[in-house]
Amino acid sequence: MPSNRELKREAEALGEELGVSVDTAGLNNAKLVDLVSELKAKRGDAPVESHEPEQPRVSSLTRAASRPAEPEPFEEPEPSAPEPQTEPDPPAPEPVNGAPEMGGPPDPKPAAPALKYPYTVAQGKACTSLRGILGPGQQANPEYFSGGQRTLDQLVDKGIVIKR
Repeated sequence: MPSNRELKREAEALGEELGVSVDTAGLNNAKLVDLVSELKAKRGDAPVESHEPEQPRVSSLTRAASRPAEPEPFEEPEPSAPEPQTEPDPPAPEPVNGAPEMGGPPDPKPAAPALKYPYTVAQGKACTSLRGILGPGQQANPEYFSGGQRTLDQLVDKGIVIKR
């Protein structure tokens, strides 16, 4: 069996002889053999032999003669009168973030929530207690901790709990 290099050379030579553009890039040996046999059949030398089952496939050959000499001219449709609108325009979109137009500046940050309890867990913090994990804004009482008020005062000093 001839090598890929030999098959590529033969396919390109047959393509030039027939006036056909041949693309051999990325073809494996079996496809190159099919391509060469197609070109030989077009030239009239040998019957077409295929190593693959018959399938509709796009040939890598393109004939220069099969291309139209000039593209068909584009025909512009005749302009017609615009149709009258039967539906009213959709309502204008609501302002975003308090801005008079879409995409305006965001609203100012809301005020921090009022502290409801004498001790609360600080925003972005959490602590473990006898009642479980306390999250931001949750109430913290001395009885929630094994050390009582002393532990709660230590958490206030560290900034984990906020004293009101």
